[in-house]
Amino acid sequence: MKTIIVEDEYLERKAMRKFLEESFPGLTVEEAPNGRKAIEMARQLSPDFMIVDIRMPGIDGLETIKAIQQLAPRMKFIIASAYDSFDYAKTAMKLGVKEYILKPSKKEETIKAISRIRKEIEREKQWAQKEDESELIAKEHFLLKITRYEYDESLKRLKKEYFPNVKSGCFFILEPIHDDLMDKVDDYVEEMNGQSCITHRQNDQLVILLLAETQLQKSDILLFARLLYLKLDSSVSIGAGFPYAQLKDFSQSYYESVKACKQLLSSQKSGYGLPKGKQAEDADAMVEQFLSAIQMGHEQQATMVIEELLFTQSPQDLEELYFKVKHRLEASGIDIKEIRLKDYKNETEWKKFIGYCCLEIQQHHQSYRYIERAKEYIGEHYHRPVSLEEVAQYVDLSANYFSNMFREETGQTFIDYVTDIRLRQAKQLLKENTLSLKEISFKVGYKDPNYFSRVFKKHEQLSPKQFQKQILKI
Repeated sequence: MKTIIVEDEYLERKAMRKFLEESFPGLTVEEAPNGRKAIEMARQLSPDFMIVDIRMPGIDGLETIKAIQQLAPRMKFIIASAYDSFDYAKTAMKLGVKEYILKPSKKEETIKAISRIRKEIEREKQWAQKEDESELIAKEHFLLKITRYEYDESLKRLKKEYFPNVKSGCFFILEPIHDDLMDKVDDYVEEMNGQSCITHRQNDQLVILLLAETQLQKSDILLFARLLYLKLDSSVSIGAGFPYAQLKDFSQSYYESVKACKQLLSSQKSGYGLPKGKQAEDADAMVEQFLSAIQMGHEQQATMVIEELLFTQSPQDLEELYFKVKHRLEASGIDIKEIRLKDYKNETEWKKFIGYCCLEIQQHHQSYRYIERAKEYIGEHYHRPVSLEEVAQYVDLSANYFSNMFREETGQTFIDYVTDIRLRQAKQLLKENTLSLKEISFKVGYKDPNYFSRVFKKHEQLSPKQFQKQILKI
């Protein structure tokens, strides 16, 4: 439990703190020298109760209490004052202050006052916990009744009691869901602003009911699903139902979310989406053709498909298509932050975007081929001195350009990569224990065994001999 002593007299404050810490070992005690500081600390530390002096320069005790009650209506206060004033006590009582101690106070009186207030806080916490548990059960019952198509007076009462301002709702099904993903889902749900979410876990499936105080649109649903999918960063499939304004139609959204999830799982592709009919499935095939063309760097083919999609897809669908392209390329290690479509129905913008993406893809593939050839060459020649200039010449690039490309594609400098290759082979030879240290040094490209030992120890924190003894237990 935590408290703050609000007292402008330094010695009084310190004496009170010492007394509290000695009398209540589990109590965390902080100090505020004035009302302004007390308000700031109450906002930052959220204490369970505060001991406030009445008379202080600037903002006095009663004004401090009023200000803090605006921030934390349930905050408990103990008034401490050297002035036995009925007016102060009366005003304090109006503010809900139940404990009033005079300074200098008797230790027994202070202990009793704090003990009473602590008991009250503990009781309230227990009541709040029971209320929270009861509310949680009621909300989950609300969700389950909808999934069972139980549209009755009981369901209406639950909505009126817990969601009186809800204007629309829709369902999401996540599958497969695992324990390590639930924390991420809970974090995402807590971040929702102006919307409520009820979740229900059943085996490897999670049901989410999204309730909003505004009329949800299809674009809102897809945004919710997309951001959740990106947060989970996994192979989960998220089926979404359409949003409905009438409580009696919420069950239809649940059915649609189950159908959408089954369609995603049957396609053996993770992702998210709404349920699809035959026409939508044809459109999906075209979208997949477009995404594949982009991914292969086929600009002409992608341009031909987008011309047709611009006639058949809504602006929201085209916006979703843009994010799918972005996600696919980022998954391949290609960043396209530099370009952003302003008008998703604009053919010229799409063609520029496609050209830029395909150029990045081609550059990525070209770089990959250069680096793969370089890696093969290093793998064949690491046993002798091999330089960056030599490998750059082999792949027909300038040394400086090759060096930058190598670092960008592998995440390592050329020297670090060669060293890793050599040390990996050295460790294997040390495990085999058939060659001397000098022979191993020569075999992995080091002509100086002492230098080899220094490099090995720098990277492995063990000398070659120590490493060998540890592995072979000799």
